[in-house]
Amino acid sequence: QIRFCLLEHDVIPCDVRYEYVTVGASKYVETQFIPTKDTKTEMKLAFTDVSASQTPFCARGTATSANTYTMFYIANAGWRFDFGNNQNSSAVKAEADRAYLIETDSSGLSVDGNQVILATAGQFTALGRLALFASHYGNTSYDNNFTGRFYHFRAWDAQSNLALDLLPCSVNGEVCFYDRVSKTYLHPSAAISPDGAAVADNGYAVTASTGVLPLTDGGFLVIIK
Repeated sequence: QIRFCLLEHDVIPCDVRYEYVTVGASKYVETQFIPTKDTKTEMKLAFTDVSASQTPFCARGTATSANTYTMFYIANAGWRFDFGNNQNSSAVKAEADRAYLIETDSSGLSVDGNQVILATAGQFTALGRLALFASHYGNTSYDNNFTGRFYHFRAWDAQSNLALDLLPCSVNGEVCFYDRVSKTYLHPSAAISPDGAAVADNGYAVTASTGVLPLTDGGFLVIIK
């Protein structure tokens, strides 16, 4: 007897997978990823308040304008993408509580598929690890925190390999972020509220587990009996 089973979803080992989580003030998440000129990112978020300057992500050293890879939203002014040694701004403004898909690469920054910042930079490597939800100096002194809804974050390295793929979830009642690349959990600096609808079927199957389980790639499973 031969049975064919189509595996449609990747497995996220967690208690609950959230569509989004609400990030409050003074929260941030550190990664081990160091961006370069050819890094690409994709992030979906919604600001609670656009009258405050805040940072969706940041990677830089002890100087604010040297080899930095940082995305800001400047209060009532628009987007800013500090890329290499340049500060690149846009007058395009965001609306509070509206979800945006934001992408960055070597050509600048796009919002919902529309390029709002055109940027160029020579070869550089950021002088610090990438962190979400706050700016920093050499991975210390976190401030200008993002507040709002976070859906996902992805980053690709210079060879176009997926380096980070972060999804919000909870393990043992604690909100954290599962990285589908390293198959590990990244924990925030302080507790984050879920406040989002749990995803029952959004391309991922949830397994109740506190351990790190291997992801199951989509494909066919053949059982011969």
